[in-house]
Amino acid sequence: MHERAVYALEIFAPIVAEWGDSSDVGGEIGERSNWVKETAECLGLTVVKLKQHFSTVIVCLAACVFDATHGPNHAGIHVREDGSLDYRCFHDSCSEKTWAEFIDVTGWPEPPPALRTINPRGADWPSPMNEDAFIGPAGEFVRFVEPQTESSREALLFQFLGMFGSCIGRGPHTAVEADRHGANIFIVIFGKSSKARKGTSFGYPRRAMSLVDADWVSKCLASGLSSGEGLIWPVRDPITKLEPVKEKGRIVGYQEVTVDPGVDDKRLLVVESEFANVLKVSGRPGNTLSPMIRNAWDDGVLRSMTKNSPAVATGAHISIIAHITAAELRRELTATESANGFANRFIFVAAKRSRLLPEGGDISEEEMSRFAAKLRDVVDFASEARQLRRDDEARKLWAEVYPTLSEGKAGLLGAVTGRAEAQVLRLSLLYALLDESEQIQERHLRAALACWRYAEESAAYAFGNESGNRIADKILDALHSQPKGMTRTQIRDLFSRNKTREQIDEALRFLQERGLAESKKVSSKSGKSALHWFVPTAARVAA
Repeated sequence: MHERAVYALEIFAPIVAEWGDSSDVGGEIGERSNWVKETAECLGLTVVKLKQHFSTVIVCLAACVFDATHGPNHAGIHVREDGSLDYRCFHDSCSEKTWAEFIDVTGWPEPPPALRTINPRGADWPSPMNEDAFIGPAGEFVRFVEPQTESSREALLFQFLGMFGSCIGRGPHTAVEADRHGANIFIVIFGKSSKARKGTSFGYPRRAMSLVDADWVSKCLASGLSSGEGLIWPVRDPITKLEPVKEKGRIVGYQEVTVDPGVDDKRLLVVESEFANVLKVSGRPGNTLSPMIRNAWDDGVLRSMTKNSPAVATGAHISIIAHITAAELRRELTATESANGFANRFIFVAAKRSRLLPEGGDISEEEMSRFAAKLRDVVDFASEARQLRRDDEARKLWAEVYPTLSEGKAGLLGAVTGRAEAQVLRLSLLYALLDESEQIQERHLRAALACWRYAEESAAYAFGNESGNRIADKILDALHSQPKGMTRTQIRDLFSRNKTREQIDEALRFLQERGLAESKKVSSKSGKSALHWFVPTAARVAA
C-alpha cells in the first residue's frame, strides 16, 4: 500500500482523544477545527467526529469527496497547529489527492482573517512588489490591464517580461566574465490553489504579443515537455547523414546529405499549464529533460546522447512559463532537482486572485492595438544583436547589492534561489531593452532587484525552512509538535515502519549537522533512560 495511505490508516485509529465537536480542543486550533467542521457541514459534507493525533485535529467525514464508496471515517480534513489544512483519504486511489484538488471539488472558502496564521513552511505570503518594478512598457502594460483582470499584477508582469524576452530572440545579451546571459528567462507561477488565476494572467500578455509578432505566437509557442529530445526538436539544426557514392555498383566515396532542413527560427517559448507533470517526468530514471532544460538556460546548445536521436540544437533561444499549485510544487520538486541546479534556473512567483470580476474584464481590440503599436517599435530595437553593459551608477549599485545576492541560504530555499546574481542580471537586461537603452542603468537594476525580492519571498513562502530531504523534513515537523521529544521508535513509526534504519539515521544526522535537531537521554519515572530527539531551543525560536 502507498506510504501515505498506510500513514492515514494509522492516524485514523483512535490515538489521543475523540469528540463529537471541538469544544474540548483548546486554543486557536480548537477555533479552527470548529470553523472547519461548520464549513464542511455548510458545504453538504457529513462530519462524523473529531479526533486528535499529536497536535493535529482530524475532522472525520462520512465519505470521501472523491469517491463516496470510501467511508465512513476513511477520509478527513486535517487541522494542524500552524493553521494549515490538508485533506487525506487512506485508499490508494485517493492517496495522492491534494488540498488544491479538494478545494476545486468542494468550493472550500478561505478561512476568516482571525483564523489565518503564518504559512506552515515558515514564511508569509510575499508583500506586494515594489513600484520600482513597474517602469517602462512593462509597468505601462500592467497598469493598463490590471483593472480588467482578476490576475495578480506580479503574475502579469513576470509573464510579460518572459514573453518579451522570448520574442526578441538571442541577439541582445549581457555577460559576466566568459558567461553570456541572454533575454530568456524561466518562470514558474504558483498559487495556493487552481483558482489563483495563473492561467488568465498569461492571456493578456499573449494577446498583446500576438499583435506585435503574430509569426512568433503562431510558430514559437509550444507545450508538452516530456523528454530532452522533445525539447530539441522545435529548435533543431539541419540533420545530415553520410550516404555512399557508387560508380558501377561500387562504393567510391561518401557524401553528406541533408535529411531534415532543421528550424531557422530558434526562438521557443514553452508554456506549461501543468508543470507538476513536467516535474514528475524529469524525475524519472533515464529521462533527459532536466539536463536539457539546464542547457537551454545556460547556452542554448542541446544535444542528446541517445543513439537513435541525431537531432542537435545550437543557438537556441528557449524560454519557459509554467503554472502549478503551491502544494504540487512542494510535493513534486525533488531533492535531486534542487541539488543539480534545475530548480535555481527558474524564477518562482507567487500569484493569487487580486479582485472579483463576475462579468470578466473588457479591454477592447482598439485599446490593445494602441499599446501593441508602441511595443512593436520597442521589439524592433531590442531584437538587434548587441551586448549591454552597466553604466557607472548601475555599477555602484551592483557593488552594493552583490554581496547579499551572492550569499547562499540554507536548505531548499537556498537551492532554488542559488542563481540570484544571474537572474537579476537577466531581468535588468530586459528592463534596459524595454527602455530602448544601450546600457543597463540604475533604474533598470532597481527594477530587477524589486522583481527578485518578490521572487525570493515567493520561494520562501513555497519552501520556507524545508531542507530538501523529505524524510528529514517530516521528522522535523513532528519534532516541532513534540516539545518533550520523540524516541527513535516514535520517529520510526512516523513512516509506518516503511523507512529503513539507515534512511532514518541519515535524516537525523542531516538535521543534527545543521543544528535543527539534537538528542539526549531522558529518564522515565521507572528510572529507565531512553534517547530522545528534540528541536534545539535556538532552532525552535528561529522557526
